[in-house]
Amino acid sequence: MSFFSKGDMEMSDKRFLKRKKSIFYLKVEDYVSGKEIGRLVDITDLGFRIITGSSVATGKELVLTIELPEAFEGREQILFKATCMYNTKDVNPDYYSAGFQFKDITVGERNVIFWLSKNYIFQE
Repeated sequence: MSFFSKGDMEMSDKRFLKRKKSIFYLKVEDYVSGKEIGRLVDITDLGFRIITGSSVATGKELVLTIELPEAFEGREQILFKATCMYNTKDVNPDYYSAGFQFKDITVGERNVIFWLSKNYIFQE
């Protein structure tokens, strides 16, 4: 199931969506290893960007969780698949900026992302 009603979009099309910057730097974890991979810095309907202390392989698909700032519909986190679309050095050379595209996102996860965007993300 595509997350966005317009169907799957190429990353070259991603900039038509206005990014929304996070008020909180929410923790993003690798579900399989349980290790934190970074902190959420912005999000769109199609994907998100994190700041991380280590490089993430471009093209790598991961199962990730985002820890929510408060429980929503009984959830304290969301679980989803995402593919790393780019990974570059951040402005701060000690960190990397990695962009991910959501994969096979469910309606439930989409609702949580909408709630998160509406309540905890700056509306730019």
